[in-house]
Amino acid sequence: MSGGRADGQTVLEAAPAPESGAARRRFAISLWIIFLGALLIRVFYLWELRDADVSRILIGDGYLYDRWAREIARGDWLGHDVFYQAPLYPYFLAVVHWLLGPRLLVVRLVQALLGAVACVLLGLAGRSFFSPTVGLIAGGILAVYAPAVFFDGLIQKTVLDLVLATALLWLLAGLRSDGPGVRIVAAGLTLGLLCLTRENALLLIPVAGVWIVVALGTASTRRRLGHAALFLAGLAMVLGPVALRNRVVGGEWFLTTAQLGPNFYIGNHSRANGLYSPLRAGRGDARFERQDAIELAQAALGHPLTAGEVSRYWTARTLAEIRADPGHWLRLLGWKLALTWNTAEVIDTEAPEVYADSSVLLRVLGWLAHFGTVAPLAAVGLWITRRQWRRLWLLYAMLVTVTLSVTLFYVFARYRYILVPVLVMFAASGIAGIVAAWRQRRWRDVALAGGLVAIVAVAVNLPLVRDQRARAVMYINMGTTLGSAGQPDEAIRYYRKAIAVSPSYVAARLILARTLVALGRKDEAVGEYMMALAIAPHLPEAESGLAALLLGGASHPPAPATPR
Repeated sequence: MSGGRADGQTVLEAAPAPESGAARRRFAISLWIIFLGALLIRVFYLWELRDADVSRILIGDGYLYDRWAREIARGDWLGHDVFYQAPLYPYFLAVVHWLLGPRLLVVRLVQALLGAVACVLLGLAGRSFFSPTVGLIAGGILAVYAPAVFFDGLIQKTVLDLVLATALLWLLAGLRSDGPGVRIVAAGLTLGLLCLTRENALLLIPVAGVWIVVALGTASTRRRLGHAALFLAGLAMVLGPVALRNRVVGGEWFLTTAQLGPNFYIGNHSRANGLYSPLRAGRGDARFERQDAIELAQAALGHPLTAGEVSRYWTARTLAEIRADPGHWLRLLGWKLALTWNTAEVIDTEAPEVYADSSVLLRVLGWLAHFGTVAPLAAVGLWITRRQWRRLWLLYAMLVTVTLSVTLFYVFARYRYILVPVLVMFAASGIAGIVAAWRQRRWRDVALAGGLVAIVAVAVNLPLVRDQRARAVMYINMGTTLGSAGQPDEAIRYYRKAIAVSPSYVAARLILARTLVALGRKDEAVGEYMMALAIAPHLPEAESGLAALLLGGASHPPAPATPR
């Protein structure tokens, strides 16, 4: 496929030509329209959710981040122990709480603004890497991209992932412009911040560093080393204080967090399936991940462990299981690679389907603009621009590096999210190429593009994940939060909703039974235990709970968590 020029050149046969003043003004106006459109879409989405329970009940990581942020806003800026979860988002929340008050709607409106800014940054990056047309198409796609709208409305760090990833792309794309020194330092700062919200971004440090060294090809060796030093200085300004803080309060040096070992085990142990599964069954709530990792490691080794020793224990255990059956691990990697590039948005605690129940907009965008529609168009863009690899290799390297970082652990939609800006730019270049070929009546190129779109669309839209329990899991998580807040009747309502959408989900029946026992409604609890045993005969939790009730023994308290 030759791209979008009559002379047979690709759309990107050379770097984008200089723009006239009028063209720059048109581009700026178009970007403003994209910004306002993206902001209005996100604000309208929040308006649709104004009376929905999902807008007021925080679950999973969102609950922890909000609680952590409130502690910071009250003055606990240093915290305790080595960071286990990425710290940037709670500090961002704390600043918003401190400046504007601890209201979730205010936080979500600020995030909607950041999401719209990300669309502008991607437009600027697309103009530098490709062309003004591609930049505008990319910004427009991101403005209506359903997962972006969904993530921007969550109390989750993904909103920072997107704005930082797009800012990094814009900064790295503009290194050929005047005054690269400031951009290089800013790129280091931005990537450092991205590492504090998405740890797998650490693997992008060498990629960005090499790009900075070679991007200004006419520079002397001494000047290139200076560029590298500026980039590292920017990184050090962000990661240095965090590492020092971890050393001071936790006694160990960590650039970001201490959860590498447990996460590596979750994604690669002998029974792993490529998705998240808690270290202890029934303990999938984020509030228990660190506690379980420490307790299980200390029980195995028989003595107290530091954060670093806990991480090393889980890493060593994982490597031992991989060595015991390397063939299984290689098949697992292949499976995780397929999941990473599949249309399914694998969510841990908050299901888009539940939010879409209250949002017509999210339902419509979820049908039009999602991973399964963007990836096939991106394949066309990759094909069209294949001869420009010397100028675009950074984007290829980022796609490969992020994919590798996800497949080495386990697959979540938010882990692969920093792939999206690069993918959207290639999708935009694919659309621009198809439109140009259509206008020039190069039907062979149009047919080739259509065939490529069809092949990739079939591949990425295969139903690899058939989990019908995402909605049920979210209902249980909402019930758990309400139960912890002293609203057991509301909690029971959500447990019953979970069972209604997934009657065979044993975990839902168990947690409902335990809650009923705690409320003294033992006859109802017996019925739930018996239903659980009908679904899963000889289930120990159900047998012991039922026996305790029938024999008049001690009742079981409600379980605080459920598998994600």
